Amino acid sequence: MKNGNTVLLIISAVTIMIVVVILNKQLIGSKEESRVPKNTEKTNEKRNTETEKVEETLTSVLDKIGDAVQRGKEELSRETINWQTKENEVELSVVGYKFKFTQEDADRVEKVSNLYSSVKTVLLDLGFERYKYNIGSSSRLNNVEPLKYENIGCVIYKVGEEMDEFIEIGFFCSELPQEVISSVEGLMSEKDAREIAETSECINEGSLKGEAFYNENSKTWWFDLDAEKPGCNPACVVYEDRTVEVNWRCTGLIPE
Repeated sequence: MKNGNTVLLIISAVTIMIVVVILNKQLIGSKEESRVPKNTEKTNEKRNTETEKVEETLTSVLDKIGDAVQRGKEELSRETINWQTKENEVELSVVGYKFKFTQEDADRVEKVSNLYSSVKTVLLDLGFERYKYNIGSSSRLNNVEPLKYENIGCVIYKVGEEMDEFIEIGFFCSELPQEVISSVEGLMSEKDAREIAETSECINEGSLKGEAFYNENSKTWWFDLDAEKPGCNPACVVYEDRTVEVNWRCTGLIPE
């Protein structure tokens, strides 16, 4: 009887071990299966994002701007601007949305600011970068900010100030001719210059702040630095050959 009980105990122990092994295999298998779809989804998501950026067209950009400002295609307007290249100016017919606020419009300055922020965020998210050259003279536009992505150029402009009779803000885009595209090929972009500046000796003095400025004469990108030095306005300067220096831009006598 004693031997019989021993055999039963051995059989029970072996059975339990077999069950444990089977359950572990099933658990590991379920974990592996759950991992595969997630990785696949991330890969597909990344591929879809890259495809969207490549396939952006003038129409799709205008649609996204329209969504941001809550305007439909029937409200599109047209303007003419002179887009400045390295060598000359090119007259462009641009299409987009514009808003005009009179003194009777409450909070018009805030509304203009919100529209500006919304559209610029959309363009930057799509991959637009500030264009190196300033927009040339046009029929009536001033305070123009140009942005470029691949073969599409967009401008954000504002006419009028807080105390003026009216304030107008507009967002216009156009496909750029080859002479504009060619004028910046091979030149360092603001994005590349910023990445270089953020990993350079400049950061030892302070963080980058504000927007960049491109100096056509010296072929350099300038980024203001959040660094304190009495009588100075420091900037991180990035050259086309990827060298970097801190320019303190000090004026007059520096107090001790």
